[in-house]
Amino acid sequence: RLVNKEQKITKASVVFPKLGRKVFLFLTYEKTLEAATASHARAATLSILADGTCKLQSQGNTLTLSDRIYRLMFMKEHFEIIHERIRSSLGKAGRWRDNRIALLKAGSFEVWAQGPVHQMSRQIVDWCHKNGVGTVTWQIEENAPSLPWHELQKQVKYKAEEVGIVSNE
Repeated sequence: RLVNKEQKITKASVVFPKLGRKVFLFLTYEKTLEAATASHARAATLSILADGTCKLQSQGNTLTLSDRIYRLMFMKEHFEIIHERIRSSLGKAGRWRDNRIALLKAGSFEVWAQGPVHQMSRQIVDWCHKNGVGTVTWQIEENAPSLPWHELQKQVKYKAEEVGIVSNE
């Protein structure tokens, strides 16, 4: 059910399995998030510490991203070993075969990390939008783990702008 009749349809599929049967219509439409208003005066601070702890805090509300950061740290440290193990078991049947192939196609940690960084940035922006945050401030310690922080900041910034949130680096 479309709420706003002016929403842009991005994809449509019509299926006619056989004559005399039901017709299925699948519509995909552009979803727009409600832009932040002036009432979104809250500020949030994203703190990344040297031990990999990562928290987004705003007026008593906290989003902990440490598990995602620890996973990135582990993958970066063991990426070559994991690749070698996957190469040795690639021919074997298993339910994770497609994931193994995708990881091998990534080639490098930086390419592989784009997926988790994208997911983390979406989680940050959704949390800020849900909690009425208007500004996100970054605090990255100098001796924080060497991870793609710049890429995370860039993705959060463009996603936050779509909903009216300012991301200060």
